[in-house]
Order: sequence, then C-alpha cells, then structure tokens
Amino acid sequence: MRGKWAVILGLSAIFALVFGFKLVGFVLDFLNPYGLRQSDWTIYQKNFINAAGRVIDTGNGDVSHSEGQGYGLVIALAYGDHAAFDRIWAWTQQNLQVRPSDKLLAWQWKPGAKPIEDENGTPLPGSDRTGAVTDTNNASDGDILVAWALIRASKLWNDYRYQQAAAQILVDLARLDLREYESKTVLLPGTDGFWTDDGATLNPSYYIFPALDEIALAFPGTPWTKVASDGRTLIEKGAFGKWKLCPDWIFATGSELQISPKFPPDFGYNAVRVPLHIAWAQKDSPLLVPFADFWKPLLPDHMPATVNLKDDSFGPYPALPGMKAIAAYTIACASKGSLTVRALPAVTKEEPYFSASLSILTKIAVRESFATK
Repeated sequence: MRGKWAVILGLSAIFALVFGFKLVGFVLDFLNPYGLRQSDWTIYQKNFINAAGRVIDTGNGDVSHSEGQGYGLVIALAYGDHAAFDRIWAWTQQNLQVRPSDKLLAWQWKPGAKPIEDENGTPLPGSDRTGAVTDTNNASDGDILVAWALIRASKLWNDYRYQQAAAQILVDLARLDLREYESKTVLLPGTDGFWTDDGATLNPSYYIFPALDEIALAFPGTPWTKVASDGRTLIEKGAFGKWKLCPDWIFATGSELQISPKFPPDFGYNAVRVPLHIAWAQKDSPLLVPFADFWKPLLPDHMPATVNLKDDSFGPYPALPGMKAIAAYTIACASKGSLTVRALPAVTKEEPYFSASLSILTKIAVRESFATK
C-alpha cells in the first residue's frame, strides 16, 4: 500500500510541475473512492445557486427557503468553498433572517413577491428586491441546518463569528420551538401552527441527528442532546404500516402517536431523509433496519417515491436519484457493509434541486461514515 501511494505522490509531483496544482487536485480526487466529485458541485452551483447566494428550488416554482440555504451551506463547506459559503450565508442573513423579534429564519422567499409589511406599513428588510419573504414563520430544520453549517465553518476556517451566529439562532430556536410533552422534549417544525391543546404536529425528518449531536458538543449544557435522544424515540415509536416506517408527519396526542390527519399518510419526500440523518450520526443504529428491509428488494428500479402507510400502497412516481442514494447508504449501514462515494451516481444536469441536494448530502455522509480517518 505504501508503495502504491509513493508512486501516486511521485506522479502527482510531476503533474504539479508540468500541469499545475489544480489538475493534481482533480487527479487525486479521481483516485480517491471517497472523494466528492467536483462535477457535482459545479452542476449544483450552476443550476441552483445564483450569484448573490440564493439557493433556488427549481422543482417548486424557483422559491428559496431556509432548508435550501442550509443545504447549500453544508455542501459548500464540504467542498471547502469559502467564497460560496459566505455568499450563501450573506444572502440568508439579509433576506431570511428578518424576523423582528428573534434570529430565526423566515422559511420561504418567492421571486416576484412583494415584501410583507408590518402593522405600521413598513416592509420587511431584504437586500434582494427581485422577490420577498412570503411567510415569516420559521422551519426548524432550516434553522438547524444553518446553525450546524456555521459551527462547522467556525472550526474549518477558525472564525468564531460563525459560531456566534449559530448560537444566536439556537438560543431562539430552543426558546420558541422546543416543548416539553409527555416527559419528552419535542422539536416543533415551526414557531406557529404546530402546537395546540390537542397535541403537537411533528416532522421526524426535522431531527437532523448529526447536526444535533455536533450542536450539543459545541454548546454543552443546552437541551440538544435530549432533543436528539427523544427524536430517536419518536422515530422508533412512530412507525406505521406493513414495513414499520415513519410518516412524513406525526401527530402526538396524549401518550399516543398517530399519522397526522392534516397531511397525506405517506412515507415520502420528507421522511426519506430520516434514515440519512440516523446513519450519518450512527451508522450501526438499529433504527435503520426497517428502512433497509423495505428498500432492499426494490432497488434499483422499483423503489417508489412515496408509500401510503395506511393501506401500504405505492405512490405513482418513482424515487428520485437522491432518494435512491439514501436507500443505498441505509442498506450498507444496516447490513454492516460499506459504500464508497464513487459507487453512487454523479449528479446530472437534468436533476432537480431536491434530488441533487439529497445525492450530494448522502455522499458527504458516506465519506464521513466510511472513509478511513
């Protein structure tokens, strides 16, 4: 093995002298089975991130949302792209971090929309006047993703200002979106509309476990360790249907967990992220087994995008490539096997925002789970 790498390094030195160090980086990236494809990031930036740093959901009317800004930050960080990271963060601060009473992010921004006005007729601030925030409610997964990316950025680039910005978000998120319920600390999907006298509406995919674990380490003594632990219990207990999968949305009432009556009873575009989040934090988690058992006989050609957990029927649409990447990663982890980044397909130019995001995030998780440290 040493001889092999000696040859590679020797050739790299020659390439560096002849062709320059940028090409050497591409060569080493190609040789590394856990290297992230530069082409994935190139396509992602070209298709989904504009010059100002707005991440564009091309499958949803070209809106932007806190989730997408968070995904963009996590991905830019994984590629070590400091300039792109700062553009995305600046746009997020200037156009989504505009709620007047806290540091949480307004969840949705639409191109062509007029700014929301307060009771005095003053429009919400925002540097990008090609559109505006259309709903000032937050989405807690977006807040968590952005805070997580900022914590990682603080470590990678040795800039404590990122961690300070993360702390501001997390203090308000804990104050506004965490509730004690039946001895559990639950994470509300947003500040408004998810907590009533009858119970709480919860989204299992908002429990981004690798983020929660790193947040708890960065800020000891905060409630995030318990949030993560109780989130895992929610996923274990909130399993339904033939395959015991968690739905996109759960309603917690009393000590009972139900499929939320407000949303389709699906394991689908939201909950598909749950096993990604579980495996990314703990690749040998037993919580992965039901997902792996469901997906294993369906890959590569028969995996549906959604499953109705009340009648066990498959939805009409096939799984997106990014969803299939999550399935492959889940199966590898649940079977105590292995997987390389290069075993997963490259992002294509035709792939929509959500699929491309899931694909690259899964590759980052694979690298962090399986690459030799």
